[in-house]
Amino acid sequence: MLSNKMRERWLHDLWAGQDWNGWPLRTTKGQSLYVLDPGKWNQDQGPDFLLAKIFIDQVLWVGSVEIHLRATDWFRHNHTVDPHYFPVILHVVWMQDPLHPDIPTLELSRFLTVPRLRELLRLMSRLGELPCHKRMRPVPEIVWKQWRCELLSHRLNRKKFGFKNGPGSFRNRLARQMGAWVNREIFESIDATISDELILAFRSDRDLVTAIYLGQSGLLSERNGDLFLDKLFVIYDKLRAKHALNPPYRQLLWMRIRPAANPLFRMVQLAQLIHGEWQEVEKWNGRTSDEIRMELKEMALNDYWIAGRRTSFSESTIDSLLINLWAYLEATTADELIIRLSDFRFENNRFTRLYSSLELAAITAADSQAMLELNEYFCQPNRCSACLLERYWCQDQAPQSI
Repeated sequence: MLSNKMRERWLHDLWAGQDWNGWPLRTTKGQSLYVLDPGKWNQDQGPDFLLAKIFIDQVLWVGSVEIHLRATDWFRHNHTVDPHYFPVILHVVWMQDPLHPDIPTLELSRFLTVPRLRELLRLMSRLGELPCHKRMRPVPEIVWKQWRCELLSHRLNRKKFGFKNGPGSFRNRLARQMGAWVNREIFESIDATISDELILAFRSDRDLVTAIYLGQSGLLSERNGDLFLDKLFVIYDKLRAKHALNPPYRQLLWMRIRPAANPLFRMVQLAQLIHGEWQEVEKWNGRTSDEIRMELKEMALNDYWIAGRRTSFSESTIDSLLINLWAYLEATTADELIIRLSDFRFENNRFTRLYSSLELAAITAADSQAMLELNEYFCQPNRCSACLLERYWCQDQAPQSI
């Protein structure tokens, strides 16, 4: 019987940890199931895990995983009519009900008892925290500076490699950045559906570019009596038919979004940047941050979009663009990148706050960018042995020879 104290988060932890102890998993229909990658834990709107890779009867599926206590929760939460859940390839539940969606389902109670589940979770570290959170403590400035330089060098090489992947690469990076943390991958996929030829042909017309991006985002689905939006809808409808535009299947996420990261306004800002040819690398290179900042602040959107707003681009948006794009275009070494990033404020977010126990002094964007790289490419994939901080703590705790 299902325990009243059962928590869905328990199942999230178990799925993320994938500690099955060699148990041969099978779906409720008897299909063999092997998890190659449990996916990315989604803390925002949509399925619980994204981009999972699972073999079902030796066929590889890539998609989302949704987790519930009971299978009927799928209907109770209205997932059947929510486009965010269309890519779900596996439904993980504690208990299967007579009424359930027609999706491959893993019923965990077939493999675990509640006491065994509690024991597993007790042995597992909290997956929402860093693997080293129990050992983390202040480090000497010289240790962090050495590791920061290596992390930024890694980040610099990775981003510079990405900028060289075709003429539309920087435009795609610009779209990703404008999507903010929650919608960055969705903005990137929307931009990828718009060809360079289409942008080149129509970028001089601001309303036309705006109609293309809003239409591909699913934000111009029908007329609603708003004269300006109806005008954009008509423009997009003609372009969609003429150029065979197909929006991506992924939908924008709106839950837990701060006003500054509103997807509609961010998409309009992206269209304005494309109209202003900011996707051209030459627009950024050879200029100071103050010059770029001033031009972005003075950039004018259509009055329809900036009603009640002081400027088109907020200071935080401009800082984010400069930190994540401009700083990587001309810097040739990690030391030069540190100098550039040191002019910007520390990025205080839910990822950088994980490292507060390091108690670093006089932190800047150079430190926060290093922390983001550390979190995504070392902490999340549990590459602790490659982390300089972990080696320092282990060495510091080792018994001293007499």
